[in-house]
Amino acid sequence: MDEDDMTDEDHIRYMLDGGERGLIERLWETKDAWGFGGSLWIAKEHPLFKDGPMRDASGDITRLTSYNRFEKTRFHLADTGARGWAVWFLRGPRDAASGSMDNRSLCGWVHLEREAELSGWLDFLNSLIETHVEKASAAWSAMTEAERQAVSDRHVQRSLAFFRSLGISMPDAENMDELVDKMQEMGKDGPIDLRSGSTRKRES
Repeated sequence: MDEDDMTDEDHIRYMLDGGERGLIERLWETKDAWGFGGSLWIAKEHPLFKDGPMRDASGDITRLTSYNRFEKTRFHLADTGARGWAVWFLRGPRDAASGSMDNRSLCGWVHLEREAELSGWLDFLNSLIETHVEKASAAWSAMTEAERQAVSDRHVQRSLAFFRSLGISMPDAENMDELVDKMQEMGKDGPIDLRSGSTRKRES
């Protein structure tokens, strides 16, 4: 089955794998973040979330937005009898009527009788996300145009450094619009092959 055709129940069934895989026992706290012990963590002090093991350098770090939040949905799989609350993380705007993952990550599940505990965990995490986003928005609003430009310029240079660290020969760019234009030009004949350490296009 194509992942785009999978319903929420399909994703939950795959996660459970006929047993209790993905079961959330508690809200975990590390020195720098909160999470459910899986691969998605919310930073304590910064408006960021991480995909990947908390104690591992791998994974992506992404800035939080007003779209990000945790939610729970009740499930009952008729074929196996499994019941519980599925925990989802919203990554961006979505169509609530869609049956696909659609900008969400399935973080795990909790037994039905622990709904009150789960609701407390989600309220805490969503409040933390909201606070992070509000503070980041207020800080951006307080900046002068020159300060905002400086932040944007640093982001461009860090992006260039990242791509070059992968072995990709990137042209210089002074701003994000120029960087996007040049990357589009590089990829006009097909996706850039990041695995090859070059700008050679993937073979079809």
